[in-house]
Amino acid sequence: METTCLPVQGRRQASRPTLFFMPHCEGGLYDNLLQANWGISMLNQIVLFGNSFEAYEQILSVCKNPILEESPRAYFGH
Repeated sequence: METTCLPVQGRRQASRPTLFFMPHCEGGLYDNLLQANWGISMLNQIVLFGNSFEAYEQILSVCKNPILEESPRAYFGH
């Protein structure tokens, strides 16, 4: 087993079976990782340990709320 910490913004390709340990990362890092490994042969190489994508979807749906677009202060309490 080897550990790598590279500043690649999540764009690391898995050339062999790889565990990506990414708890509490921002959604963009997950997106970059999946884009870098998009394809059956590459997706079969990764195991992703991180946050629930459902939680990110819920956060995004709140951020797209038309009321918030008109007045973000209403949501954030300012």
